[in-house]
Amino acid sequence: METLTTSIAICSTCSESLNVKGECLACLLRGGLNGLVEESVAERDSLVFGDFEIARREDGSFWELGCGAMGVTYRATDKVLHRTVALKVIETPAAAGNSQAVRERFLREARAAAALKHPNVAGIFQFGVSPEIDRCYYAMELVEGETLEALVRRDGPLKPEVALEIASQVARALIGAAAQGLIHRDLKPGNIMITRADTETVKLEVKVIDFGLAKVINAVGEADLTHGGFVGTPSFASPEQFGGAPADARSDIYSLGVTLWYSLTGQVPYPGRTIEEIRDRQQRTDLPIEQLAERKIPASLIDMLRRTLALDPTQRPASARELMEALESCRRKVAHRIGVFYKLTALIGVVAIAAAATLFMVRLNRQKITSASASNIASSTSTLAPLPEKSIAVLPFENLSDDKEHAFFADGVQDDILIKLAKIADLKVISRTSVMQYRGKQDVREIGDALRVSHVLEGTVRRSGRKVHVNAQLVDAHTNAGIWAEEYDRDLNDVFAIETEVAQSIANRLRAKVSAREKVAMQEWPTNDLVAYDLYVQATSLIDKAAYESGKEQGKDYFQAIELLNQALARDPAFLLAYCRLAEAHDELYFMQIDHMPSRLELAKSALNSAFRLKPDSGEAHLALATHLYHGYFDYDHARD
Repeated sequence: METLTTSIAICSTCSESLNVKGECLACLLRGGLNGLVEESVAERDSLVFGDFEIARREDGSFWELGCGAMGVTYRATDKVLHRTVALKVIETPAAAGNSQAVRERFLREARAAAALKHPNVAGIFQFGVSPEIDRCYYAMELVEGETLEALVRRDGPLKPEVALEIASQVARALIGAAAQGLIHRDLKPGNIMITRADTETVKLEVKVIDFGLAKVINAVGEADLTHGGFVGTPSFASPEQFGGAPADARSDIYSLGVTLWYSLTGQVPYPGRTIEEIRDRQQRTDLPIEQLAERKIPASLIDMLRRTLALDPTQRPASARELMEALESCRRKVAHRIGVFYKLTALIGVVAIAAAATLFMVRLNRQKITSASASNIASSTSTLAPLPEKSIAVLPFENLSDDKEHAFFADGVQDDILIKLAKIADLKVISRTSVMQYRGKQDVREIGDALRVSHVLEGTVRRSGRKVHVNAQLVDAHTNAGIWAEEYDRDLNDVFAIETEVAQSIANRLRAKVSAREKVAMQEWPTNDLVAYDLYVQATSLIDKAAYESGKEQGKDYFQAIELLNQALARDPAFLLAYCRLAEAHDELYFMQIDHMPSRLELAKSALNSAFRLKPDSGEAHLALATHLYHGYFDYDHARD
């Protein structure tokens, strides 16, 4: 793989990386624009890009908001809609080649970035290319506030609970980007805006800016605007960005880790004046943990930063969703009061109602499955350790039905088997959230290493009329050898019995201890009405999908899930799990401010009351109640109880 070997310096004016000629594109652009105006001041008093006119300060200079590796951002006015925007003017590198190709590539990336709508992302309004082909521009939402960089420079390092709050909101933005197949590539404190959501409180609102040059992850065979060169800010860039390797979501995760480090210490872990100096420190020196120790950063947060800043991308959290779970776990350990933001990912171990409470946590795709014992937490964010022999990941089952709509049914079979296995305290079971990314992948050894399990269950489901055929195979992740397999060809009404048989067979094969209570719990059926079950698994899929979305699409999926769950409950009023998921959907509509009305919380409460009437000691109902208290009222103390 080709790597950067030249010692590329960093601009002393704006701290961005210089090109191979020792030039700073941002400063050249700034100087070029000012020179342009000086030359033509007699002819015009303004500088215009399309519909946007760059604003001036009182001294007549252009109102610059910031600069980056490829351009300068200005305060500007939309002459058509009469609104103030942030306008980024980009200098296209001469090495980018054919001007028409550059224009087309820019517009393709622009459309992808504009599709990203998220509360934690500054929206993109419009893109354009100036008549001079060497300049492109885009207008984005002007966020009134200050950058995280300015906040730390003014007030010094942040308290851990504040830094974690900001990092979690940024992680939410990355989750939204992942749903669009985008990565940022230049995540840093200067691209994170902080505002006060409420002037009467200390609540912070975070927005990530400069997503206009986001990279489409799956784009193949095309150079981006940098012509394959270095993109990012060196002090916050991942090792693979220096080495020319393809960047993915884990590169943004690394950059967020450096940003969190900066928030906590006011320093970066690997400083340097050139890219080579920074890269050499990454490769040759250990993380300066003493910086964190001096600030008395909690051990749990230090451990999380170690993993986030791993040089090997495979050792970092695999996704922004996984990173968010790690951040939330740290928050619960360091916060002394209620936080103010967006995700309840795990109340693992605090809802100690019964073993079933911890088992059903897979139903919230922001949470980890855990066994009744806290020592059996199956977290993919934990530190590496020898693989426990009694550990398993249940991969998504392949749908072989002619009707592709039955994919919901196949997912339901996988989910139910996973839940039944998780009811066994002697087993470590990986959450559904963590395994869903491996849908369709066949390298069991790689999956086992990534998820830190010794066994993997894979299978297929074919549904035809009133018949169902399930094929399940247990594979040793060490050797890639199958150690148990079974086929079930039964009446559709026997599907829940099949799931129980599969779970019991796997427990026997792994020699797991199963108590009498656990055995009874494994044999429970969620409902006796298969039509209601179909409606339920479709709704569950929509709720899981909505967690990765934002805006209208997110609301649409939650509302559709509610409709399906109401239909399921009309058929089976004793369907406890459907009430729990119904409460969750209502709570999420309120929490995400899609329908932030008291009546929405009342609908959630009504669903919970129905669940408790059916089974007062239900762990699933208590977990749903905890979510309701936290998301509806930020009542963290009662949620823990």
